[in-house]
Amino acid sequence: MKIIRDSAFILCLLFLTLRLLVADDQTQVKTNGVFIVTIGERKAVNEMAIYPQGGIANRPLLMMAHGNGGSGPKEIEAWLDLAKQHNFTIVCPTFLSSVQSMHVPEDVPYFKDCVKWIEDNLQYDKNNVYMTGFSGGGFAVWHLATMRPDFFLKDCFSRAVIMQDNTTTRIYLDGPINPFI
Repeated sequence: MKIIRDSAFILCLLFLTLRLLVADDQTQVKTNGVFIVTIGERKAVNEMAIYPQGGIANRPLLMMAHGNGGSGPKEIEAWLDLAKQHNFTIVCPTFLSSVQSMHVPEDVPYFKDCVKWIEDNLQYDKNNVYMTGFSGGGFAVWHLATMRPDFFLKDCFSRAVIMQDNTTTRIYLDGPINPFI
């Protein structure tokens, strides 16, 4: 009887320990292999989607900024087949500035936390890191990627919405960013 009681106690402790570890974990893996991690302290969405979990050593890394109405977990779905076919790591943060440029101050610390998390947790070719964005995500690329020219080899946007006076005037741009111009 003592053996059963001791075994039950050990199993109970093991179960509680595992439960606490899972409760503290800020990550989840979806059935398609996409890894979702919560980054930073923002009051709004903080999710960053990554494929594959852990990255791919000595292969490129692409950070993709979604457009208005998107999110990192939604955006990564469009990139999975390409990432698998060409064997690169794709990272899709959720940027608030993709919705409205006034959110850039909230995105700056989040972006820094995302880059730090990538540097600390993913394997990739550190000389082969890119950032791109479509539509509102182009604004995030324009502002945020140029903050870290040491991290990104190239930055490019497509149909980027750049607010000229932050109200109504919009400039739509396509092409690479050269932060030294």
